Amino acid sequence: MKRVISKLLRFCSISTIAEPDNKTNVSQIDSNANFNKKLQIEKDLAKAIENEDFDIYYQPQVNTEGMIFGAEALLRWNHHEWGFVSPGEFIPIAEETHLINRISDWVIKKVCRQLSNWEEKGLTVQSVSVNISPVRLMEKGLVEFVTRQLEIYNIPATCLEFEITEHSLLKFDKSVLSTIKELKELGVRIAIDDFGTGYSSIEYLREFHADTLKIDQVFIQNMSTTNEKDKVIVSSILHLAKGLDMRIVAEGVEEYDQFHFLKQKECDYIQGYLFSKPVPADMYEKLLRVGYIKPVKQDVKPAHEQRKFYRFDFPFPVLGQMTITEVNNRRVDVGATEILVKDISLGGVKVQSSLKLPVNADFKFKFKFIVMDEQFNLKGTLRWKDKAKGDTYHYGIASNLCRKDEKRLASVINKMSALRNRNQEIPGTEFVYDDSLLIS
Repeated sequence: MKRVISKLLRFCSISTIAEPDNKTNVSQIDSNANFNKKLQIEKDLAKAIENEDFDIYYQPQVNTEGMIFGAEALLRWNHHEWGFVSPGEFIPIAEETHLINRISDWVIKKVCRQLSNWEEKGLTVQSVSVNISPVRLMEKGLVEFVTRQLEIYNIPATCLEFEITEHSLLKFDKSVLSTIKELKELGVRIAIDDFGTGYSSIEYLREFHADTLKIDQVFIQNMSTTNEKDKVIVSSILHLAKGLDMRIVAEGVEEYDQFHFLKQKECDYIQGYLFSKPVPADMYEKLLRVGYIKPVKQDVKPAHEQRKFYRFDFPFPVLGQMTITEVNNRRVDVGATEILVKDISLGGVKVQSSLKLPVNADFKFKFKFIVMDEQFNLKGTLRWKDKAKGDTYHYGIASNLCRKDEKRLASVINKMSALRNRNQEIPGTEFVYDDSLLIS
């Protein structure tokens, strides 16, 4: 308690203890306190750099199977009096005073040393991403410094990835473009962080030729069964990145349903508390030895049906056919393949197939099957993908029906629902009782 009181007195003037007379005094008091605190942070930050009072934590990045492919290096400052100071509090001050240049170089050096240490221990060298301030990118000598560290610690440049926030790109000039180009020629990967929160996102993708796109966590954490807008945004970003042949990392994944959605959309890599919080180097080393992380187990089923259309689950899969009709707006004729229809609604169908297809809006499909002696020919696109039994996959298909077919399908679904409620068989339907009969 004495320490807390002492610290408060350091940040506040004597006038803060007295009762303020009006709102202007309160505003002035807060301004003085913030100014004093900023000065103190700046002073202690310089000392922290000299004494190396920082730590680097590592947050694993995993693929959709939980296999570790890399990590993000996150700076932590454990102040001797205040405890952990938020990077959001001291990084802006470090950038303003250009102390960030020394901090950035310290992080790069420590990460290279750590990667070398893990390699010496026989661990597979994983990629580690480091956040680079635009201030450091505009300062001369970054490429030379990185080259020297790679040589000293004898690690490949591909083990390093520099993350550049989308907001910081607004501050870039032509010299930064040259620096990024030289880093890429060296072999260092470039990632655009917090994608989707800036103002000229598409322009950055064209100009910087980044290797990785990191979807900002605000879109991931706002995804829910009732928030379709953020799901559409995330789906669009995934589609865009795949079209540009970029790796995709979703940040801030904390819930299983978020992970399940991203997995269905074929997101490359996941980062978030669902798999692991940022951990010290020794703990991350233990995770590397195992090689994979299991997500926190959660129930992904909603408490009640949230779908726009009622979905009828067949008691057994229905045999059907699938044909690819268009690719990039061009008609194709590659023949038909057998599929199993798992469920159906007025908005689309869920099918099972042995074909490994991309979730790509540029692919158009046609599905044909017979239910209760009624033949349906549905046109649609793949919306999601999930692993099924053996070497087969489940696909979610979105389709738009004309009014005539919509009424016809609605009538069939109502009849099947009534039969199921009475525990009666559904006639005129070719059910498959063994899904191993799928033919690729």
